[in-house]
Amino acid sequence: TMNFLILILLVVDIIIVAFFISFLRKLRYFNKGRSFNDIIRMFNAFLVDTDNVAGQLKEQLDEKHRLIRSLNEQLDKRIMNLSLLLNRAEVLLSLNDQETENNNTDAPSLSKKYSEIIALANKGRRHEEIAELLSIPKGEVKLVLNLKEAVTGRAHKQGTH
Repeated sequence: TMNFLILILLVVDIIIVAFFISFLRKLRYFNKGRSFNDIIRMFNAFLVDTDNVAGQLKEQLDEKHRLIRSLNEQLDKRIMNLSLLLNRAEVLLSLNDQETENNNTDAPSLSKKYSEIIALANKGRRHEEIAELLSIPKGEVKLVLNLKEAVTGRAHKQGTH
């Protein structure tokens, strides 16, 4: 976005220089018989055109600013959703660790739905297929399978120590 704003400033500068050169050429070709009022009117027209271009550029910059603000708000919402998913994953992992410790078994016990997810994944099903078959979000399928991998990895690490 910074490069875009710099580019806009360069374009504005080029436009102003072009108007100024145009104004100077018109002044140079002016007949000596023309009055000072004609020169002022021409300069006034130049200023009006410049003001119009500046106004249009300001509107475009304001629109870009609103767009950036909107994108930031959307990003904030997504970050909050990701944070909630991470918290949920941590809670599920800690609950699973507690169940494993309480049962003192190698294979952690999961709810029926989570067991179904793992069973389908072990049969080679893709995340999308599992989500569709069980009518649950794809993100939850991925979360459960990632947690299973994390728990399995922990169990292997704890078993070797």
